[in-house]
Amino acid sequence: MKNNPELLTENLNKIYSSLTVKGNIEKTEKKVKNLIKDYFPNNYKILEDVFELDFYKFNKSVFDDFPFLSEKKSKEQIEQEEINKLKSKISKIIDYLSLIEFHNTYDGILITTINEKKEFILKKLNLVFNDNYYSLSKILDLNHIENRQGETRELAEDLAKRGYLIMFSQYNNNGDDYVKLSVKGASYIERKTSKKIKNNSQKEIDDKIEKITEMLIKLGYGQEIIFNEMEEIRNLHSKLNKKNWSELVKGKLIDLGLSQVINKETISKIFETLIDQKFQLLN
Repeated sequence: MKNNPELLTENLNKIYSSLTVKGNIEKTEKKVKNLIKDYFPNNYKILEDVFELDFYKFNKSVFDDFPFLSEKKSKEQIEQEEINKLKSKISKIIDYLSLIEFHNTYDGILITTINEKKEFILKKLNLVFNDNYYSLSKILDLNHIENRQGETRELAEDLAKRGYLIMFSQYNNNGDDYVKLSVKGASYIERKTSKKIKNNSQKEIDDKIEKITEMLIKLGYGQEIIFNEMEEIRNLHSKLNKKNWSELVKGKLIDLGLSQVINKETISKIFETLIDQKFQLLN
């Protein structure tokens, strides 16, 4: 049976939203564990470990070792605390599930090198940019990315030195490879994502202009001025915002029309191809 993170997430969200103090905590915890085994059979031990141990690793209080020091609580307070604890444990499982890729690929490239692993880790942690700490070994293992013993600790330390991650071990010696993304790390990923979006956008424009060029040649247009204008439109796409670039395209096409270099119908086709909307440029 294959892992099904989407269906497991859906069921856990239903349990999370339906939790009340009147519910049976022990019965609900058992149900969560069974769901993990049913919908995540290949890696259920990793998620079971998250469910059983992670909460106590990061929420241990001095009162756990010295309960006589804690103030007496009402039955209602204790029940509510148990509900909140279970919600926190379920939420952590859902977080880890959101970090799983369908395949051990990142942007279509097999993740094998150290740098690829670093990029993958930062990208995933940016999806759960909060105050919780996550185990790098669990993230890699859940995504079937091979790592040698102690490697994730080294990766954590290296990225922390660069200021991209914050290690739990700087506050607690038992932190192992548990980390969270720093503001600097989030900013780094945002810049990378923004650059990628821009590159994809430019490629889209390049493809459209190639299509327009082929169309103009088939229609018998061979004037150099047309192709020079298309090239300028291409080059200015990355330097202007969308609105200004659209106005530039409109202006250049109107000039070509007024100069009778191309006809009205061709102008409309070029505009619609580049801007993705119908617009009557000339009356």
